[in-house]
Amino acid sequence: MLRLGLDYLGIRIAVEHIPPTLMCATLFCRGALHAGYCVATGRSIRYSWRQLGQIAVVGILLLMGGNLTLSYAEQYVPFGNCLAASCFHCAFGF
Repeated sequence: MLRLGLDYLGIRIAVEHIPPTLMCATLFCRGALHAGYCVATGRSIRYSWRQLGQIAVVGILLLMGGNLTLSYAEQYVPFGNCLAASCFHCAFGF
């Protein structure tokens, strides 16, 4: 639960200094760097075209529906309210 709170705190601090879209883009660029590292070190990443399509859909939904929406909400909703709502969501599954 502490990790979840730290994620929200990190987003809250980030949106105070950079635009939410830029912050979300850096999260996905970081993922591309990880994949590039795996390729550079000779580790294979094998997915079928179907799996790559599914991964792309999930990634876009996470970016647009999750992280970006949350980042915009963090600009207008007090941090304590967001944290309380996320704790309620994790505890009761709503």
